[in-house]
Amino acid sequence: MMVWGCITFFGPGDLSRITGTLNSDLYLDALQEYVLSSFDWYNMNPATSSFQQDNSRVHTANIVKEWFNKQEFTVLEWPFNSPDLNIIEHIWRYMKQRLGAYRQPPQNIADLWERVQDIWTTIPLNFLQKLYESMPSRMDALLRSRGGQINY
Repeated sequence: MMVWGCITFFGPGDLSRITGTLNSDLYLDALQEYVLSSFDWYNMNPATSSFQQDNSRVHTANIVKEWFNKQEFTVLEWPFNSPDLNIIEHIWRYMKQRLGAYRQPPQNIADLWERVQDIWTTIPLNFLQKLYESMPSRMDALLRSRGGQINY
């Protein structure tokens, strides 16, 4: 099962189950449906907010870039071939660990989706905030390594 989700300093944003292969059209649908609603949910001002993603082809497709150009929020520039500083990767690892802690495997995809949603909605706020607060030291480590691998 593939999911797409966004996180904020104030808590997890929306989570979407992706059916099929993620392409630029599906990614754009997720952005349109979930990003702005996550800003609204947490009373975040898009004009003073930033959005982070990596340089996957889906993220950099022209239709996605056009949509971002019409938004109030800033999309962070992401250097090519850089170490992955995207803190959501830590969330995916957390999710996998929590899923692995169940004693019984899910009975079906619906059961798995329910577990994923339960875990997503209970991500500890302090865990999210520590990830965001780690960004300055991550960037510093990246600069010290001259763009090489860092230990995060």
